[in-house]
Amino acid sequence: MSVYASRATLRLSIAAVLASTAPAFTPAFAAEADAQATAGIEQVVVTARRREESLQDVPVAITALTADQLLEQNVRTLEDMTAYAPNIKVNAGRATSSTINAYIRGVGQNDPLWGFEPGVGIYLDDVYIARPQGALLDVYDVDRIEVLRGPQGTLYGKNTIAGAIKYVTRDIVNEDPAFNVSATGGSYNQRDLKVSGSAPIVADHMYVGAAVAWLQRDGYGEIVDDGAPRPYNHVGQDVSDKDVLAARVNATFLWGESSKLRLLGDLIQDDSNAVGGKRLNNLVQPALDDRYDQRTDMPVDQDKFETKGAAATFTQSLTDSLDLKIVGAYREGEGRQFIDFEELNANVFQVPAEYGDDQTSGEVQFTYTSDLVKGVGGVYYFTGEAHGAFDASLGANPPPLGPLTSLTKGSVDTESVAVYFDTTWKLTDRLNMNVGARWNEDHKEATVFVQQYLGRLAPNATLFDPNHVPAGVVAIGPPQS
Repeated sequence: MSVYASRATLRLSIAAVLASTAPAFTPAFAAEADAQATAGIEQVVVTARRREESLQDVPVAITALTADQLLEQNVRTLEDMTAYAPNIKVNAGRATSSTINAYIRGVGQNDPLWGFEPGVGIYLDDVYIARPQGALLDVYDVDRIEVLRGPQGTLYGKNTIAGAIKYVTRDIVNEDPAFNVSATGGSYNQRDLKVSGSAPIVADHMYVGAAVAWLQRDGYGEIVDDGAPRPYNHVGQDVSDKDVLAARVNATFLWGESSKLRLLGDLIQDDSNAVGGKRLNNLVQPALDDRYDQRTDMPVDQDKFETKGAAATFTQSLTDSLDLKIVGAYREGEGRQFIDFEELNANVFQVPAEYGDDQTSGEVQFTYTSDLVKGVGGVYYFTGEAHGAFDASLGANPPPLGPLTSLTKGSVDTESVAVYFDTTWKLTDRLNMNVGARWNEDHKEATVFVQQYLGRLAPNATLFDPNHVPAGVVAIGPPQS
């Protein structure tokens, strides 16, 4: 769902320039910038092929927007990339505003089930975000966003059958002390505040930075009163609003001219109400006047989601031609959501759900560069666990039985290891040959438990205490262990 609204933005940047920490390469950089300005082509460096290259030299279907371009185009989340990259569709998934549904060239995953990797890979710097929950990233403190269209299996694995979206954060090395504030206001009572700062702690050796974003907006719609009886009264609650706190911290350490260690941590807390949906069939009840309003008896204001992660990236120049990169990362997330599939203000197909996941990944990568051959190769390891439970009311049986309710819960464990390489051979000044391959082995193990209950259950009765059967309710199925 996309809504276009008017907004105004105020930005304030304060930089303290210290002569003692001024970078020695400034004249050369200025000369390069002047040369690029004269040529009329902005030099954009991307890592679409896991090594730094000019955007103009990459033989891949790619769209890259720099930080300045993202600011000029008012790109606030990955969802807004839909308007600026061809053959891509990004929107918020069901229930939560931070769950991503991404499609490239029509390939993606519509149902963001826990434990399943979608067809579009999402990357935060060099770290793969395996689950769609929490992957609809807000744009702040960013260097660029790259959209790679088409299969990227050789370099990024089988979970990029449609392509990949790479969110690259800002590098703070060689920066003077800086402090930036951005405030945005708009329709639907939008109020965004982004604050970032960075500074060298030890000149040429240690740099630190942090950024925080408070993102709030009223709902595009609300729960309306249609006169029907309601066991729980949530009339007037916002639908499809936004209430997100996002933060990122990083520290970079340098040794000599060839060693670099970068530490990055991030946090997203999403307290937004549920994302609304519309019935395609209006035979039972007519459509509401406002397309964003909803009939529901579920507590849409109880949606919660939190995700956080930490990553460490070490780079070392081994020779003039060979570089080493080691990446290690850990991420985890958990949340709950309420989904009304029938939107009829009836206790039918109403689904409260909870979700949690964690993932650990590591990669050792070598990059080689010479006049005739350029390439990258490495070893990748991933392990992760995702679990969840949801409670679905399957029908409105007459009193005193009440509806038949089904509780489903389970977990999926994933382990993956891969070895890959990709090389470019210069045959002539006008002809290159690209050779690459990837070996990948995956192991998945899933456990699923389903049990039906006969009787009217409150949404939280089985979800948040799955071993509890309320008094007067008949449980159908084997006892839970």
